[in-house]
Amino acid sequence: MMVFVVSSDLLTMFIALEVLSLPLYLLSSLARRRRLLSQEAGMKYFLLGAFASAILVYDIALLYGATGGFSFAGVEAVVSQE
Repeated sequence: MMVFVVSSDLLTMFIALEVLSLPLYLLSSLARRRRLLSQEAGMKYFLLGAFASAILVYDIALLYGATGGFSFAGVEAVVSQE
């Protein structure tokens, strides 16, 4: 979580988000009671996270194509020029 907050570029932000979400997938699928329902919830959460990550990677690729860099300062510099 701390790496996500202090990231200065888009790739670090994405990697920190993925590292943060992996334990959350595991926690959502573990339960002592109602084991089948919690496994279903964990799988649904994993699929939702996979689709959201795919959209984020696509958006990062679009930003890289438009700005030529991954850093927030570089993206801000290109956007403020236009």
